[in-house]
Amino acid sequence: MKSTMISALAAVLLVACGDVSDEITGPSSTTATLYFTLDEATCGAGNSGVLTLYVDGASVGTLTAQGGSKTPNYTVNGGTTIYVSAKWALSTGEVTWPRDNLKIPVGGTYNQMLPCA
Repeated sequence: MKSTMISALAAVLLVACGDVSDEITGPSSTTATLYFTLDEATCGAGNSGVLTLYVDGASVGTLTAQGGSKTPNYTVNGGTTIYVSAKWALSTGEVTWPRDNLKIPVGGTYNQMLPCA
C-alpha cells in the first residue's frame, strides 16, 4: 500500500511538473584566460620596471615586473578577437608593445609573450 501511494505521488508530480530536464541548464561560459610573459632572454632578468597591460584599449593591470616575469591570469572574452598591448616603464626608458590581435578559444589559455628586441 505504501509503495503504491509513493508511486502514485511520483506519477502525479511528473504529470504536474512535466519533464524539466531540458529546461535546467547552467550558464554557458564564453571566457578564456590570458596572461603575459616578459621574455627573459631579450628583456634581461635584472631589468625591473612597471608593466601596464591593456586589453581592448583598457588597462587591466599594472605591476612591477622584471624580465622573465609572468603576470597573473586575466579573464577575457573567448572566441572573439581581442586587442592586447603593453608598456614597461624602466629607469632607462620605456618599452612598448603595439596592439596585437588575438582570438583565444572559449575555455582556452594564451600566453602573450613580450619580447624586448
